[in-house]
Amino acid sequence: MFYKLIKVGNSVGVTLPRKLLDLMQLEQGEDVMIEPNMETRTIVIKPVSVAKEQVNKSVIEGTAKFIKRYPKALKNLAGK
Repeated sequence: MFYKLIKVGNSVGVTLPRKLLDLMQLEQGEDVMIEPNMETRTIVIKPVSVAKEQVNKSVIEGTAKFIKRYPKALKNLAGK
């Protein structure tokens, strides 16, 4: 299947046909994770639920602790 990249505001997007969304059990508005592979010039799109299953739980717990410990610093960084 070949698709054209289209302009969407200041970004670029690609449309996914309904049959593919149904096959992958994805819905409009669902959050997905996009993983680029620069070596192969490919992009993998995963539902967030699948991506979360593949993340090491200790990384998630450590990140949550970090966010809880340094909220002011993170808010300052976000504002820059």
